[in-house]
Amino acid sequence: MRPDTFEFALYLCRLHRPFRPYTVELMTGDRFVVRHPEALRFRRKFAIFVEPDGLRRFFDAESVCQVIEAEVPPQR
Repeated sequence: MRPDTFEFALYLCRLHRPFRPYTVELMTGDRFVVRHPEALRFRRKFAIFVEPDGLRRFFDAESVCQVIEAEVPPQR
């Protein structure tokens, strides 16, 4: 994914109020769910994802295959 496309996708995902989790899929097939708006940071082609246990994943925008918005369950 191009860096500007990745940055724009993250921007759109952060706009949702209330925040909705989303999934990032890497070219390797690995996926992770971003459950907090500040859990993933993107700076100049480079991203950092902080797992709930504090583990950090470092990757570049070009290793991202897609960003998938989570389905929102129907409201009651």
